[in-house]
Amino acid sequence: MGASVMLYSALVHLRPGIAVRIYMFDCGLEQAERSRIARVVERTGVRATVEWLRSPALADASHPLYRMPHAAYARLDMGSVLPKSVHRAIYLDADLLVLADLSELCGVDMQGHVLSAVQDYYVVNVPYETDLAGEPGLSPDRDVTCPYFNSGLMLVDLERWRALDLGNKAAEYLADRRRLTALDCATADGAARYSSTLKYGDQDALNAVLRGRWMHLDCDWNVSALGLRYPEYVCDSVKDSLGTSFDTLRTTSKILHFCGPKPWDRMVLEPLAWRWWAYCRRSGWFAPAQGILAQGRWVARTGWNLSQSFVRRAWARRSHA
Repeated sequence: MGASVMLYSALVHLRPGIAVRIYMFDCGLEQAERSRIARVVERTGVRATVEWLRSPALADASHPLYRMPHAAYARLDMGSVLPKSVHRAIYLDADLLVLADLSELCGVDMQGHVLSAVQDYYVVNVPYETDLAGEPGLSPDRDVTCPYFNSGLMLVDLERWRALDLGNKAAEYLADRRRLTALDCATADGAARYSSTLKYGDQDALNAVLRGRWMHLDCDWNVSALGLRYPEYVCDSVKDSLGTSFDTLRTTSKILHFCGPKPWDRMVLEPLAWRWWAYCRRSGWFAPAQGILAQGRWVARTGWNLSQSFVRRAWARRSHA
């Protein structure tokens, strides 16, 4: 459902007359779901073709200590599975809501960089130090020389990606981290240490390999919905680069990124979730009655969890009184 709403929002904001080729990684969807996605794309009226790709990473990322969904690692294979005739691509996560014309990115001068992306809201830099078996890895200590990007939206120069063999290098980095902790995997302590060194999986790996050699896009191309709700947790450097207030950014964001809680899940209280549901209804993913029922269930679950949370907090205050 998330990918369909993302696609719908991206297509309806394109300027008229643009033809689009959409490549989607096959993450085990049933044929019925594929057909629903095709209907959503057709509903936009945009001249678009959808091709499905299989990624070796989907089978390889089965290690129990990988925190991210297996599908998140598929992007590492884009250089090998996309046709060689594709020289530049815009990669989009399924939990994005696109609110601007993505064709604006097609004319961006990447200045020789392999990819362009937005500075992550919560991880400032790519740090390097010795951990576990003495190999370089990510750690909480910040190295100000290597900015860290969020991989949910990437403008990719596929020719340079292939020339640098970036996907394989990132996969090798992940494999190295796995081997370094192989002896510790059976223990909770080992799992915790592995988790702390690779919290964001493929995103960590891409940042580790590139070490800051990527081009910054304006922050409004990948705005964290969670960051808009809790701006006090956003890195100061990101706040400085915004050039506007978070209240203004709520209405001027070009892409909203629902990293963390998803709008189709319970306990997403952010009003932006209602915005996502508006696009979901218009996309035709649900029949009209089904859409109302689905959103009603979401409201009921959220309300129930809110009431439970309120009761627990009230009981805790009473217990400590």
